[in-house]
Amino acid sequence: MQSANAIRSIVAHSSFCIALLCLVFAFFDGSSAHALTFKSDGTVVQNSKNKSTSKTGKLSKSDEIMSFDVAISGSALENLKRLPFEFDFSKHKIWTDISNLDCNFNISRRVIEDRRVETMAVGQLKIRQGSIVFESHAWRTAGMADRSYLRDEGNLRLLKNGRPIGKMPYFHLFINQGEVARPPEYVELTKERERGDDGSPEGTFSFYVDDWQEGLFTIKNCQSVLPSQFDGLACGYQILKRAFDKDKNRKYEYTINFGKFSVKNAQPRFGKNIWKSGAVTLDQDYMNDWANLAVHEDGSIKGFFPVFTAQKKKKTTMVEIKRANEGSSLGSTSNPMGEFIAIRDGASENEESYVFRVNSCN
Repeated sequence: MQSANAIRSIVAHSSFCIALLCLVFAFFDGSSAHALTFKSDGTVVQNSKNKSTSKTGKLSKSDEIMSFDVAISGSALENLKRLPFEFDFSKHKIWTDISNLDCNFNISRRVIEDRRVETMAVGQLKIRQGSIVFESHAWRTAGMADRSYLRDEGNLRLLKNGRPIGKMPYFHLFINQGEVARPPEYVELTKERERGDDGSPEGTFSFYVDDWQEGLFTIKNCQSVLPSQFDGLACGYQILKRAFDKDKNRKYEYTINFGKFSVKNAQPRFGKNIWKSGAVTLDQDYMNDWANLAVHEDGSIKGFFPVFTAQKKKKTTMVEIKRANEGSSLGSTSNPMGEFIAIRDGASENEESYVFRVNSCN
């Protein structure tokens, strides 16, 4: 009996809901808007004294809609949730009249216990009117890390003494295959420089991460975006790998990439080039997208460029030019010909090195 009563109750309730929905749809099935008042006795009253449109066909304000001013105190505003990379620069003197510079950078972590330094990201940045703009770069941490984070959420500017200040995303852990990827931490750069000269953006700047590690942000190889004596020069080049085979007790080398570049604003702009190494095919623009090299007034070439560290590798690694080889035409007023030796981070030159060789220029 109780079961039958329960069923009748459910059916009655469902019928009421369906009827109510039909009533609502009927009220809103026209060009005019209606206000419905649901009373405590279960009845529904329509208030249709307002039209939704005026004679001009525009929406008109309903008398049933009211607006109120909202006053939020300053302390409440400070507690509102903000974007994690927001930073208040209003209290700092930003170096807005600094010359336009193109630079290399790397982000590292330093373990507090043993002071071990590990590179997390390397790449290129631009300094424009005191703001740091992240360009092509690569995170070595894997996981969620990609170029969009620093490009979209890096919020750094230069103080008058050349020190960067602000916030940026930082991937603080290496993620192995099968591990759960983590979003970045958002770190604040406010500390004094560790290395470098005051008045220059080049240097190393530490920042707090946690009790296990601290971060290091290094800016280097800055080149003024100005015409160079080498502008218009066309050169042929090769990228080589040199290494020592312990099993065969001999040195060997092979070509990774070769082609041509022209110099514009003291930077090589790569034209036709061919990749001879690696398990994937890269297009000709890859060097322009990733390499960040500068031709200095003494004829030396400095910066980073991508290489395959093995002939069957599917990903490239960035290497940094450390020195010019003997015989390079340093001090030349006509060309930057010669060999420039780059080392992979964490490797020694005795084990392997990478050569950016400029064969000819005219």
